Amino acid sequence: MNKENACALVEWEFARENTIEIIKNLGNEGLNIELPRPGLNTFKKHFQEMMAIEESYINGIKTGKMTFCSNEEKYENLNTVQELLDNMKILDNELKTVMSNTDFNYEIKWEYGEIKTVASHLCALSTHELFHIGQMVAFMYVLNLSIPPFLIENWSLPIQEVSEHEI
Repeated sequence: MNKENACALVEWEFARENTIEIIKNLGNEGLNIELPRPGLNTFKKHFQEMMAIEESYINGIKTGKMTFCSNEEKYENLNTVQELLDNMKILDNELKTVMSNTDFNYEIKWEYGEIKTVASHLCALSTHELFHIGQMVAFMYVLNLSIPPFLIENWSLPIQEVSEHEI
């Protein structure tokens, strides 16, 4: 794997590590906490959508064409921390495999006509993951939920007093 792709993969792995820490921190009961957001109105739905999008990105690398297809229903029956983590691990390993077998000059044509290198494609996936993480951290503050120490340390987040909805 070339340096640019390897660096992009490291950054994405960091983003995913944050997601995994949030899942573990929430526990099974926390996955279903209602969020003040239309559509993705539980933490679990965020994770399910993130996996569906990751699958689209993997398929984009495999086929050279990026299409945002809705695979969310494929992940709707994942209801526990372990099920989410197990399925994420499968997707993550598949992503690493396709990345390691992809040539540096390989390009992916997005459905809107934009052409991206594999590294920029993976950066877009990282941005998507981090967008969700930011939303979830904001929800944790608003709902007075504990934030994983990993996130507090790596993002220099202020520690809040957790009381009513402590997980």
